[in-house]
Amino acid sequence: MGNENNPDHHSSQSTSSIVDFHHSSSNNNNNNRGAGVVEVDVKILGSEAMIRVQCPDQDYPYAKLMNALKSLGLQVYHASISSVKEMMIQDIVARVPYGFTSEEAMRMGIIKRWYN
Repeated sequence: MGNENNPDHHSSQSTSSIVDFHHSSSNNNNNNRGAGVVEVDVKILGSEAMIRVQCPDQDYPYAKLMNALKSLGLQVYHASISSVKEMMIQDIVARVPYGFTSEEAMRMGIIKRWYN
């Protein structure tokens, strides 16, 4: 009976990171454009991946994420996008493509494609 209230009762792992990139813009009228912190969290459960991305709500972050997922071959089952006070939170459930076994590899793939 002691395990019902124990948060460690169900073993799960996830990987997340916060990436702070400042990209220079050809338009110097807005020095903050393209700058921001992107936090990516990935958890793989069987054949599905749960992905959460938190970032500033600028430069169409939902399009960046969907393009990254498409290029990685992920099939999206569910997507939720919320914007609160200039921050965007995106929650995704997607099928894990063959060959992805690591949450870290998926997270790094998303981050790499986010900035391309």
